[in-house]
Amino acid sequence: MKQGRSRTLSICVSDIPKDRILKHENGKMYMNLSTWDYDEEDRYGNDFSISMSPEVVLKDENGNTFTLDPEKHEGLAEFLNENL
Repeated sequence: MKQGRSRTLSICVSDIPKDRILKHENGKMYMNLSTWDYDEEDRYGNDFSISMSPEVVLKDENGNTFTLDPEKHEGLAEFLNENL
């Protein structure tokens, strides 16, 4: 069996831009993250990275998926937080 690797992350939630935090209809707050595992280490010895995902993925009543980027759609996060 292939062994996995454990990673510990620490995220300062007070520094997360408010437009990246989305309020779900269940009242909970979420933020999308993206992770990458690199085939080779970079010059600093890193082989993994994590960042805030720029897009928001939404589904309509028919199951169609829409991906939006809050940076390109001004006011999107605020609209979603007020209307979900």
